[in-house]
Amino acid sequence: MEAKEIMRNIEAFRNSQALWKEFEYEDSDANYWKRYAAAVALQYDWREEDYDFIRYLMENEVESRTHDVFQGYGDSLLLLSYLLAKFRKLENVWIFEKAKSANFDTYCGYFDEFIFSVGVEQTCTYIEEVGLTEPNSYLYERKDKLRTLYTEQDIESFMQRMAQWFPDSIDKESTDSLLSRAIDFKDAEEAARLFSILEQDAAASITTLYYRAKEIGNFEKAIYYKQKELDSINDPRDKASALLDITELHVMNNDYAKAYETAQLWEQLLSQFDSWQETGLGRSMCESWFDICLGLSKEQEMTTALLCYENGKWMISRTNACYLNLLKKIYTCSEVLQKKKDMRFYKMKIVKEKKKINRITRR
Repeated sequence: MEAKEIMRNIEAFRNSQALWKEFEYEDSDANYWKRYAAAVALQYDWREEDYDFIRYLMENEVESRTHDVFQGYGDSLLLLSYLLAKFRKLENVWIFEKAKSANFDTYCGYFDEFIFSVGVEQTCTYIEEVGLTEPNSYLYERKDKLRTLYTEQDIESFMQRMAQWFPDSIDKESTDSLLSRAIDFKDAEEAARLFSILEQDAAASITTLYYRAKEIGNFEKAIYYKQKELDSINDPRDKASALLDITELHVMNNDYAKAYETAQLWEQLLSQFDSWQETGLGRSMCESWFDICLGLSKEQEMTTALLCYENGKWMISRTNACYLNLLKKIYTCSEVLQKKKDMRFYKMKIVKEKKKINRITRR
């Protein structure tokens, strides 16, 4: 079931606990987006009788943050935490604490104010009555200073801030927030509609419009807005970086001739600054040359593809960029161009790099 269907049918999920399995955490967590969609629907129609449903969604979201390969934070966790905190129930201290300790990202970034959302004094009294053990790692480490972490006003201000972040009506949301969610939910039609509205918003920055256009796959628009940014840049390094962004957009748009033209422009700037040789900028430029080479070779533009290949090899000699993904691209290019000596050389480099990665992962 897609996100739009979840949101449209939220009433059915509310009324039938048997349907909640749709949101259960499972390996690879294909249900993450379903929980997030349900949370968004509940945000705009939060009810006291939804407590068990929201608690169930939160429990499964915490399981996801704890066990999923990518772990991380996730917008769904923050929204569900707020929806659950609105009930002001002391028993939720433990699930908020578990969310805080779910993984490295949540330990650093998750708002521990949720733990005290009922109020500092009430929460601390409750914790003292129930007792703490070491498995409650976050609270246990702070057991002697829990009352000094936040004031009652801090918690009220925090909850007010959350209410602004997650308004109770879709009409109070900004166009950019709605667009971000449409992108998250892979609703291309809605995302395109909202992007058109955002373009008419005088408050929308060129940078925001560039990123949103890129996210929705409107590469022509993304190039247009990045070009507008470029027109106001004077620093050679920043200009080269912006030109690289435009080059990559042309590659994504399968316009390899334009990508080649743009890459030549940032190449002309390299003599004006040396830092590209030691930074990610140089490594990205290397990879871009080989992407263009592969694209042009598919179009049978072999002469220009060869120029890109040689440019990429020259940049490698200056940056010492030899990570696995790049090596694979170089090998593919050398194969397409029938550079047999290079094919042998880069095949050996790939084998060595794979062995190196295997040694690291086995530690």
